[in-house]
Amino acid sequence: MNARERLAYHEAAHVVSSLWERIPVESSTIVPNEHGDGATWYRDILYGRNLEGGDASTSNRLRMERLARGALAGPAASRRLGDARSDATAPHGGDEAIALDMIRYFTATRRETEAYYKLLEIQAEQFLEKPGVWAQIVAVAEALLAQETLTGKQIRDIASRARREAMKPEPRRLAET
Repeated sequence: MNARERLAYHEAAHVVSSLWERIPVESSTIVPNEHGDGATWYRDILYGRNLEGGDASTSNRLRMERLARGALAGPAASRRLGDARSDATAPHGGDEAIALDMIRYFTATRRETEAYYKLLEIQAEQFLEKPGVWAQIVAVAEALLAQETLTGKQIRDIASRARREAMKPEPRRLAET
């Protein structure tokens, strides 16, 4: 698999995870830009929350967990494809740094932050194993490779079709006698 294909799967994992986490996806691209080699844009699910005032309420924590799992899904897909490299050298710190920023907001110690990060990393990896999820990632990655940039509507349509197809029951066969 070449670097462009790995990138498409990486961004597709962000997208599919975000859909499952109910984070509205606006678009995704594998065209290099100021954010890195590719990027996925979301609606801000923290907009209007009192984050500057230090509100680490359960509601805010749960939203940040969703965002962190979405950020960690890309690296999890990359590892699944055999790419052990971290994206911490990306222009804005990479996906792991984004997840850590979210987690640090509501954890008190380094030990707690590391444990929380590990938990969300495991959850992101396990997410890829859910029935139908990898089929959605493959479908979105293939569309990204073909079109380079997808709108949120295109992404939702592609992922929805792929999930329906992957979850179709196998046709029953008559037993041979």
